[in-house]
Amino acid sequence: MVEGTLNSDSSLSAVHVTIQEPRVAGQVTAVKGSSYTVTGAFGQSYTVTTTSSTTYVNADGTTTSASAVQAGVAIIAQGTLSSDGKTLTAQRVIIAPRGAGYGGGHFGFGGPDGAFGPPPGTAAPSTTGTPSA
Repeated sequence: MVEGTLNSDSSLSAVHVTIQEPRVAGQVTAVKGSSYTVTGAFGQSYTVTTTSSTTYVNADGTTTSASAVQAGVAIIAQGTLSSDGKTLTAQRVIIAPRGAGYGGGHFGFGGPDGAFGPPPGTAAPSTTGTPSA
């Protein structure tokens, strides 16, 4: 993402450049060892693979482990996307609070800060250190 001033020749004088790692977001539909099948908001299916260096965090920023990723849980995985766009090798997996769905304002993917949206009627969590979308 680039922010800046639009010049008269339609070029942009960049003031701020954000480079975001590729991400896959959705509901885990299967767990097979260190690999997860994830279905995105529009029904796309992705494979998320993990390594011994993959980190796991809850939506509130607290550390968790791979055992928190189970079928039915919503996640955002950030890392390296394959050339076909269907497999992501995760450096980081962010896990939704139990009972949270994705989309609809309950567990939002994307948005201006790339963070999870809070459940209705609750305060938004701090997004300090969260990558920009």
